[in-house]
Amino acid sequence: PEDNVKKEIKEEINAEVLSCKYLGDLTPDSGVTANKVSYFWCEVDSYEEKLGYEGIDSVVALEFEELEEWIQNGTITDGFTVAAYGLYQMMKKHED
Repeated sequence: PEDNVKKEIKEEINAEVLSCKYLGDLTPDSGVTANKVSYFWCEVDSYEEKLGYEGIDSVVALEFEELEEWIQNGTITDGFTVAAYGLYQMMKKHED
């Protein structure tokens, strides 16, 4: 999965991954497909907006505090992003 996430990041936003940390697996829809999704926290060097590629309308770079604010105020409601945020918070909690 880590090699795949690096490949996808390169394809989607033309970025090189500087570091990548596995956060865990979740099953987003246990009733219909029951497929697991692997989550990673990756730092990248820079990125290129590839608008229109695979349905990408825009790319928004956020500082971590902005990400938290956007989740809290409902700007971000995407379940994959919110799940990744929760897994990241659990990882940080156990590192301390």
